[in-house]
Amino acid sequence: LQQNPTLSLLLALEGAERLPGRLADAAVLAALQELPGREQILEGHAQAVEAAVYDREGSRLATGAKDKTARLWDLETGKELRRFVGHGDSVTAVALSPDGRRLVTGSKDWTVGTWSTDTGNLEHALLGHQAGIISVHVVLDGTRVLTAADDRTIRLWHAESGALLCTHTLPWVGFFESPILLPDGVHALARSGRGLQRLRLEDLAVQAEATFEGTELLSTVAVSPDGRWIAAGAVDWTLRLFDASSLAEVARSSLGNQGASKVLFSADGSTVAVTGGRMVRSWRLEVAEDGTPSLGEDFARKPLGDRAITAGFRGQELILRLANGGVERRRAPDLEIEGRVQVAGGG
Repeated sequence: LQQNPTLSLLLALEGAERLPGRLADAAVLAALQELPGREQILEGHAQAVEAAVYDREGSRLATGAKDKTARLWDLETGKELRRFVGHGDSVTAVALSPDGRRLVTGSKDWTVGTWSTDTGNLEHALLGHQAGIISVHVVLDGTRVLTAADDRTIRLWHAESGALLCTHTLPWVGFFESPILLPDGVHALARSGRGLQRLRLEDLAVQAEATFEGTELLSTVAVSPDGRWIAAGAVDWTLRLFDASSLAEVARSSLGNQGASKVLFSADGSTVAVTGGRMVRSWRLEVAEDGTPSLGEDFARKPLGDRAITAGFRGQELILRLANGGVERRRAPDLEIEGRVQVAGGG
């Protein structure tokens, strides 16, 4: 294992596929433990994990799962620190307060819970949503909790008392994504394929709005690290750039004959990456002295081993998980490959 951990993982995955069982699972876990940079594998949930979030120090991880529990883990030892029990259905969203002493959970049972991470006790059950919870956030000052559910509402709660402060009903029919807390700490972005809204966190008042129809519908949205720009992929195979304050479109670039499944900004905000099909592409985001941004043509387009399911930046490194179970690491901005783990028989 230690001489060639990547090969060991591939062989273990192949064995698990051909002859599944406890011994095969143990072989995969042992191989994962030996991967470079592999620190801990956290075992304990009885069913699939639905949500996870680090604390600010990166020393603890909170998880929520289909087994109706949330858990808090020590990442140094891999041990479970607390178990939070009380939801009647899958825990689909988790968030930690800035000081790490409060956990917020959201569930398909329509409820939100706030819990003490010191004791594991439930502080408040936040009731009011009329559908499953899709996201929970703790506002940067730690005093308020922002929740969103499939009932098309976003709600703001007082973290200490559990009191409902205000409710905002989204105007769009159909699916919408989790709102994004903007880096300024006082605004949030509500998003859907049919529109964007900039909300003031104080009272969830709409500060700016953009709506889309037909081929203008958005498929994926991301906010730059400094909060100035919003990048989005549209169903007409274009990459759009919006001013995050006004939500006015400020730049556009063609995606050719391929759509966007995910849009991402690099950690420094200088690169916009787009995954779609079996391809990953990138654009340089350049801002002129007068503040005008531009995307221009994509300067890097690279094939992937398979369709990307999830992707995220870690610094300037883009990590992509592929449909075949493999993982690729790409260096921004040129997207040259830095590492790859492929399952046997993968593309």
